[in-house]
Formats: sequence, structure tokens, C-alpha cells
Amino acid sequence: MKIIIVGAGIAGLTMALACQRVGISVKVYEKAKKLDHIGGGILLWPHGARYLEWVGLSECVKSFRLPINRCYILNESGEKIFSEEYAHFYSLIGGEILPIDRSLLQQALVQRLQEGT
Repeated sequence: MKIIIVGAGIAGLTMALACQRVGISVKVYEKAKKLDHIGGGILLWPHGARYLEWVGLSECVKSFRLPINRCYILNESGEKIFSEEYAHFYSLIGGEILPIDRSLLQQALVQRLQEGT
């Protein structure tokens, strides 16, 4: 069996890695000639981090880790009007939410794919 994936975004590349991990041949097609840095970021929730670890990106996820421990909301003059610790919330969802640079994650996924994918 061979799987064809259209799009080399985070989802397409992650799916390609998952297929390769279980022995399924995969080919990824992308219309962009080059995957450039677009300056965007994503928030990786615990279940997403666990999935990336499953496809072999544990060290990658840890290297991009920038923990968020507290939330602050400021008014228009910069005064704090709300503050909340995330420890209890993280215990409810089974881990931390990690902000990750989208392009860095995309490049890490590309680097781990088999040649010719």
C-alpha cells in the first residue's frame, strides 16, 4: 500500500511520519517550491505533544519547549487586571501547552522523513 499526502504542512508531514513509522509507503506532494519561514506559531496541546513523541519527535518537542506558567491580562495602560497560574489547568489536561514556531517544527518534520518522501 502507498499513501499519497497532498500538502507539506504540519498535519501532512506528521501523517507521513506516522505512516512511515508503521511501515506504510508514503509520498508527500506540496505546491510550494520551498518551505520558507512564515513567522507563525502554534500552541501544542498535551495530546499533540504525545503524538509527536510517538512519531519520534520527542527531543524536537523538548528542544522547542518554552513553558507558559502564568497568564496575565493587562489594560490599555499596561496595568495588570488579571493573573492566573496554569498548574491546576495543566493537571486537568494532562500536561503543558507549548508554544512552538511553526516553521521550526515543519523543518524538523521534513528532516525526519525518509529520503524521497
